[in-house]
Amino acid sequence: MKIFHILIIILILFIPVRLNCISYRYEVSMNKDIIELSRSIMFDQVGVIEKQKNWGGQVTKYINSVGLNYPIAYCGAGQYYCLKEAADSLGYNPKTEIPFNARKSASSQYWYTHAKEIGIKTVFSPHIDDLIVWRKRNTGKGHVERIDSVGLMGWVYTVGFNTSLNSGNTEQERNGDGVAKRRRHLYSPIGLLSIRGLVGLTPEPEEKPK
Repeated sequence: MKIFHILIIILILFIPVRLNCISYRYEVSMNKDIIELSRSIMFDQVGVIEKQKNWGGQVTKYINSVGLNYPIAYCGAGQYYCLKEAADSLGYNPKTEIPFNARKSASSQYWYTHAKEIGIKTVFSPHIDDLIVWRKRNTGKGHVERIDSVGLMGWVYTVGFNTSLNSGNTEQERNGDGVAKRRRHLYSPIGLLSIRGLVGLTPEPEEKPK
């Protein structure tokens, strides 16, 4: 009976959060090799620390990759940097092989709005390489991270740029001092930021031999 009561309490606490957080996932197809190499490049960035606020060293390279040359919140720029570096390394043109505009990718919200325009709507279920996009209600502000593994009960593990290397400070969770691995829950906010949705970076279907 005690276990039953505990389960009821969990459901009461969990269901309202789920109902008030109606989110969607949009799949965007792109080159498989770019996706896979960009994941390795992303892991190599973990541990990078800002030289100064939103600038300096490797952070400057993230921002430069989206065509900017001044300090900005770089969670989106960092994700684009990984894709661009992968495309360049493989000899592909980033402008044609990455289905996201470089300059606009500096905005965390652009990833979701553009995926919604060009992608395919799917079941809201996390996959490796999905981007999680959070948004502050009624604003264009937010945060984006990329999933590197999927756990149970809504938990996922991500790599985030412009996040805190030490969890605990809510503001630094999305505007921190470097690049770090994070543990996130799909139905839990980051401070004032709620989950907007998922962007699935999905390998293009392979051409069948004729």
